[in-house]
Amino acid sequence: MCLSVVDAPQLEVSPAEGGSVQLDCKAPYAGVSQCFFYPEGDREKTRLSPSCQLSLTGTDLNIWTGHSYRPPEPVRVICFYFVRVSGRTIPSPHSPPAPVIFLDQKPVISVHYDGQYDEFSAECAIPLSGSAGAGVGCNLYTGPRLYLKSESRRGRSGSWSCSFTASKTDLLNRLQSVRSRVVSCDYSLTSHPSTRSPPSLTYDISKYMNS
Repeated sequence: MCLSVVDAPQLEVSPAEGGSVQLDCKAPYAGVSQCFFYPEGDREKTRLSPSCQLSLTGTDLNIWTGHSYRPPEPVRVICFYFVRVSGRTIPSPHSPPAPVIFLDQKPVISVHYDGQYDEFSAECAIPLSGSAGAGVGCNLYTGPRLYLKSESRRGRSGSWSCSFTASKTDLLNRLQSVRSRVVSCDYSLTSHPSTRSPPSLTYDISKYMNS
């Protein structure tokens, strides 16, 4: 490879299965075979990845950094790579820091039916304390499908939750269309909507379907 200037990579962070995240050190050249990742400000904890990808859970991150992070506190990670230039292997400039955020605690869903107004109300309780619950958005699902969105609000007790309201007819029609009888919820930071929490346990509302 004939290069006069080696460009810095871009570090991309995306959600993966099981509540983990994947870090992808995007080098601008083909043939890069070694990438390194480290927490910002701590080069001693550099980790090698021959694939230039790194999969982490919240526990992995705590072990790697030696620090216990509380969601949604971000950990900023940097990467770089080695490339052969004129017969020599040299390191690239380092990527800009990318925030890594874990939301590994499930919310708790509760559902209430108001027969007088023929409507359902659902609450998605968010397990974040203090100001951490601000700027959080929630999704309500009918079976596997997204149904409604809402933003968090702080209650009198200081806890955070999102509220949803739907008519009985609309909710039951949606459930029938996806051949399901359960609802669930999850949450994310509005600043990082692609990083979502695990889903809540499901709530079965089949007892209302024929009433």
